[in-house]
Amino acid sequence: MRARKFLVRLDDLVPHEGTEHLRVKRLVRSIQGLGAVLKPVIIDSRTKLIIDGHHRVAALKVLGAKYVPAIVVDYRTEIERIEPFTYLLVGSSDLVSRLAKSLASEVDGSGNLPVTLSVRSKGTEKSLCVMADLTYVLEYVTDIASRHRLRYVKAAPAGNSTPTEPLPSDGGWNALLVIKPKLITHDTVFETLRRGTELPPRTTYHVTSLKQVRAPVRLEYLMKP
Repeated sequence: MRARKFLVRLDDLVPHEGTEHLRVKRLVRSIQGLGAVLKPVIIDSRTKLIIDGHHRVAALKVLGAKYVPAIVVDYRTEIERIEPFTYLLVGSSDLVSRLAKSLASEVDGSGNLPVTLSVRSKGTEKSLCVMADLTYVLEYVTDIASRHRLRYVKAAPAGNSTPTEPLPSDGGWNALLVIKPKLITHDTVFETLRRGTELPPRTTYHVTSLKQVRAPVRLEYLMKP
């Protein structure tokens, strides 16, 4: 695959996921310290969809940049596949089981994406699949975690360089509620765009060798109007 690298206006890019505030802050400090962006983002040639690099784009906007280095591809033909992140809710066996039933009842039928809900406890696992809107599922789980003061962990797909968040080392939990989309496709992403919404931060991991490309560009060149 031949990489096609350009400088692209930030205002032309279309996100399909949100960003995490602390991750953006770390990138802002890193880019400022280096005085450069080391990796280009990856975008779709037709829609200017951000395929990889939402947090870099957000950090550059904070810094006042006008452009971002980008690799431009045909999204449907040049991106091998999309792997979903997995979400883990950590708590006691009884509480996790009750929350899984409540979650399934609340979100089933809210969308057309198959999502697996699994309770892992005492060496056993019970699973069911619901048809749901992923954004709604994760908002609901975030609310559950906050109200019950439960640990909520995001685990990266295999092959993703983003570190997997560790499970808590303290006691008080013996069960996991595992939430994982069974399949995320290009159509899932485009449907998000058509609805004018965004998926939660780091929902999708796009599998492509282009993520290994390094093409440093000095920050000062990205600031010019």
